[in-house]
Amino acid sequence: MPKDIDASFSDVRNGIRSRDRVKNLAEVFTAEREVKAMLDLIECPAYAIETTYLEPACGNGNFLVEILARKCMTIKSRYIGDGNARRVQLDILRSIATISAIDISPRNVAEARARMLALTEDLYRDILSSDPPESFSRLCASIFDRKIVVGDFLERVGTLHDIRISDDLTVTCRPHHLRDLFPPAEPARLKRGRS
Repeated sequence: MPKDIDASFSDVRNGIRSRDRVKNLAEVFTAEREVKAMLDLIECPAYAIETTYLEPACGNGNFLVEILARKCMTIKSRYIGDGNARRVQLDILRSIATISAIDISPRNVAEARARMLALTEDLYRDILSSDPPESFSRLCASIFDRKIVVGDFLERVGTLHDIRISDDLTVTCRPHHLRDLFPPAEPARLKRGRS
């Protein structure tokens, strides 16, 4: 698993890529130390395989990677030395299917997906001492394509997918448009007093 979640994207310095990206996208990356400190505030059962997460502004995936790393510890503690590839695959797939994320930058979404896939494949190797089958990696990538998406959470633009994996590894996928899941908030109205 990556020890430094910022290391693989060397163009991020002090939490930013460029002033233009901060200005145009409000893009500021959360450092690993802060990510871990914030997630440490969540109780341990929150990293159960079935626990769901939504990151509405995921950047290149700093929170996603750490959440998955913690879910990986749950999976690893369950199966280390077991060797049952099917059960490991099922729990990995169910775990990644519970993490949803949105970002307005296609570049950030691509990086987040790549980082999550790399972590997933590392977990597979760590538990089963072999490379994941190509079909498994493709399925994981397909899930990430539907769970980590380009969109705008504030404007409710984008589509997330509810993905379920049955015990026989059958995958079902239902799209949900953000505008339907999270209706826009009504604008606040100022009360005017008498002059």
